Formats: sequence, structure tokens, C-alpha cells
Amino acid sequence: MIPPIYAKLGVRPVIHGSGTTTRYGGSLLRPEALEAMRDASRALVNIDELNAAAGAAIARMLGAEAAFVTAGASSGLILQAAACIAGDDPAKITRLPDTSGMRNEIVIQRAHRFAYDQAYRVAGGTLVEIGLARRTQPFELEQAIAMHDREPLLKILEEAGVPATPVNTVDRVMDDPQTAARRIIERVVHPRLGEIPVVGTPVKFSRMRPGVRTPAPRQGEHTDQVLAEHGYSAGRIAELRAKKVIL
Repeated sequence: MIPPIYAKLGVRPVIHGSGTTTRYGGSLLRPEALEAMRDASRALVNIDELNAAAGAAIARMLGAEAAFVTAGASSGLILQAAACIAGDDPAKITRLPDTSGMRNEIVIQRAHRFAYDQAYRVAGGTLVEIGLARRTQPFELEQAIAMHDREPLLKILEEAGVPATPVNTVDRVMDDPQTAARRIIERVVHPRLGEIPVVGTPVKFSRMRPGVRTPAPRQGEHTDQVLAEHGYSAGRIAELRAKKVIL
């Protein structure tokens, strides 16, 4: 049955399988939600105060750090971009969407492009597209941010309250102060390479210190031992080796 209001406007209801999608009206409202809206419509309040209170209530219900009510997917993306570009600086906020002189580049994988991502541009963002239609290589992301030094980027993220940590190369991991403080790197004697650094166990105990007892085995080093433990005779092992089944 077509609701009278839609019949009057000549709008046809649809049945879709897209989940909660803004372009199809979001979702059908539950009776208690309609009642809350009807109740709230009887008085005027400060919208900023209402947004803060509603967000806090939703965050408590979801067990989330924070929440914010938006008018749909597009408005949510606009606010995301605006927050990342201008932060909480009133001078920058009032200039939007003029982002000249601000950090306004948004790196997006080509495979992640979608109908609403143009909303990032509404806030003044510039999309930097990387990768192919089905995959993105690490070097493409590195190239897109190569114009920025790592430490300033980490500082920006830290000041914005965004959890971030650098992805280190092996040599940087070896020299990292945190690696040394946690004694992650241990040294063992390799039969061919001599003393070499290896990664130890990251789990630490108060009464026991686990460690690396031996280096990684060479190819085929324990083949005879493992096969013997499973019932293979020395002759059978030699036969398999002669046939090049094992090394």
C-alpha cells in the first residue's frame, strides 16, 4: 500500500536490498523513534547542545568513544574532510571550502572510489588517486605522500588525536629505542653467518625470560630427525633422498 503522502506527490515506494542507504530514504523508522521525534518537535533547543547530547547518548549505547548525528552519508563525509583539513581552528573553519595554504590532500585508492567521495571536495579537499581498479601497491601510496616528511606527518596526526605509528624498515626497527628497551632483538650464533641478530618473543613475563635458543634451521637440516621420529628407517630415508624426494 502506498502511503497517502507519497500517492499525493506521485512518488513510488521501492523495495531494495541496499541496507540502510541514504538515497533510498535511510531506513524505516521504528515507532519509538517516531514518538521521540514527535516529542522533541514540541520545543526549541540549541542545535549545538542537542548534537553534543545526542552524540554522547549514542556513544554510550554503542560503547564507542564518540558519535555524531549527520544528515546522511554525504554530510558525514563533508564533516570528516572539514575536520581533517581545518581541525578545531576557528580561522580555518570559517575559510572553508577555501583551503589554500592548508593540508587538503586526501589520498584515496582507485579501488575505493565510490559515489559519495565527491563530498570530500565540497569541504575543499583534493583527491589524490592512486593504484589500479583492483589493487594498490605500497610504492604508490609512498609516492603520493613522498612530498611530506614522516615526522611532521606523525606530529600532525598526534596533535589531531589520531592513533598512528610509523611503518619502519628493518634497519629502523633494529635501531628503534622501543625495540632496545623491550629487548626484542636477540643474538644467536649461526653455523654459517656467525653471530646474527634475530627477533625474539614480544611477550614478556615477570618471572621468566623466554629467548631464542637456536637460529632458524637450514634447509633440510632436521629432515632425517623428523622422518626417524615418524618411523622411517635410515635405509628408507636414504632411498627417498636418492630419488630427490627429500633434500
